[in-house]
Amino acid sequence: MKVLLTLMSMEIGGAETHVLSLAKELSRKGHTPVVVSSGGVYEKELSCNGITHYKLPLASKKPCDLLISLRKIMKIIDDEKIDIVHAHGRIPSLVSNFASFFKGVHFITTVHAVYKVNSYRFFSYFGEKTICISEDTKEHIIKNYKVKNENIVIIPNGI
Repeated sequence: MKVLLTLMSMEIGGAETHVLSLAKELSRKGHTPVVVSSGGVYEKELSCNGITHYKLPLASKKPCDLLISLRKIMKIIDDEKIDIVHAHGRIPSLVSNFASFFKGVHFITTVHAVYKVNSYRFFSYFGEKTICISEDTKEHIIKNYKVKNENIVIIPNGI
């Protein structure tokens, strides 16, 4: 299976180390992970493990950057023959949701934290399945984002 992992950056942080570990394990199990982010210190480790990384402005909320990312992610889906898109974070989820829809591929998300409930909630998209890192993140997205309980799986960080 070819899995596109999208996130804001590959700098040091919880979601970033999670994606790095996930990409390496997917590769070890014979799948083909492809990572898209705005870049960072973990790019080198991806490369050393034979994992392709594309650099896009996924940490930017600027409309022109969102459109650039959308267009390029759709091209990556085609070029890499992606089967599933797995987004980590609000901006990557927004862009990945539309790219997945337009390209007809499955879309999942992981929620790594309890998001602040503000006007960005109208631009928050969750996948066909949503992975939460804890029970409180699950309760938060059910209550504040109306994600259905049956579409959520809890996988604690580090497991």
